[in-house]
Amino acid sequence: MITVSEDLVSGRTYVGATRFLNELENPADEITEEVQAEGNSHQVFYQLASNLGTITYNATNIDENGNPIGLQYQLETANSSPTLGTLVVTLLHLPNKNADGVSAGDISNAGGARDAIAVFPLRIQ
Repeated sequence: MITVSEDLVSGRTYVGATRFLNELENPADEITEEVQAEGNSHQVFYQLASNLGTITYNATNIDENGNPIGLQYQLETANSSPTLGTLVVTLLHLPNKNADGVSAGDISNAGGARDAIAVFPLRIQ
C-alpha cells in the first residue's frame, strides 16, 4: 500500500515504507511482516523515470545476508518543472540478489517470480 496525501515537491527527499495486504481475504490480511521475515526470499523493486527522481533502499532494511529487502526507501524528487509519471512497485519472490545491480534496485536481471505489482501515478510540483 502506498499512500500519497498530496503532490510531491521537486528537489525534496521523502522517506517511505511499503506495506502489503492480501485483499483476497476479508478483512484484508497484512503480510508485510511475512515479507520482512522471509527477506532472503523477497525484494521490493521501485521503477521510476529519471525525470521524476531516484529511489534508494533504506540501508537498515536488509535480510540476514546483508541484501536489501526494500520495504523502506527514500525518494529524492528531481529538480524540474511540474512533471507527471508513474511509480511501479514490484515484489519478487526468490530474486537473484547477487545478480549485477539487484542490490541497488535494478529489476532487469533479478529473475524470480512476481508476487505483486502496483502502478501509482505521481505528480511532481
